[in-house]
Amino acid sequence: EFRRVLFRSVKAGSMGVISCQPSKTGGTRAVYFNVKVEVEDIEFESTGHKSAKSYTLHLHPCAVFRNLLPYPVSYTLEGSEEKVTVAAGDKVPVLNAQLGETIMELQLSQYLGKEWNGRRLLESKPEELSIWSFETTDGTNIVTMDLGLHCQKDLGYQLLSLYCPYWMVNKSGRLLTYKKQSSKEKGSMKEKSKDKDKNKQAADD
Repeated sequence: EFRRVLFRSVKAGSMGVISCQPSKTGGTRAVYFNVKVEVEDIEFESTGHKSAKSYTLHLHPCAVFRNLLPYPVSYTLEGSEEKVTVAAGDKVPVLNAQLGETIMELQLSQYLGKEWNGRRLLESKPEELSIWSFETTDGTNIVTMDLGLHCQKDLGYQLLSLYCPYWMVNKSGRLLTYKKQSSKEKGSMKEKSKDKDKNKQAADD
């Protein structure tokens, strides 16, 4: 079902959102578009006067999701059972997302042999850089992982890029393990660093 746009009510350069509601019920979600309007004055017939207007409407998805991880990522929108898989390096339009209202859940299944899940609201005015947190279980423990989200908003739509801020490349030929440093360990290291600075200063004196 298409929504009518009243051309006489729009202004040149304006940006708005229109929705196309499904003609049938039963789990089908509405589709949302960003609409940018360009208005041009043109000559009417042979009068030589620019008394008519030409309207050009540019339709964009409200959001596009880009996967910058080397693993496929799947997403679902709250209230929908449809799962969309985005291959590594690919991007897809999220046509059913209503910014400021829709919650997106991401699933990363091939990292460290575990299934990671993270969900958040797709904001209408997000920050350029933010964190998308994921969780998984390790026995009875819940493990968290923070990935980066970059939002670009000057394209006529929101380009949401999921990425990893830091990478570790192991070229040693041996299996390496690492863990997140606890706040207690951080405090201990700071105290040791202070003691070293004091000892160095005393030696210099």
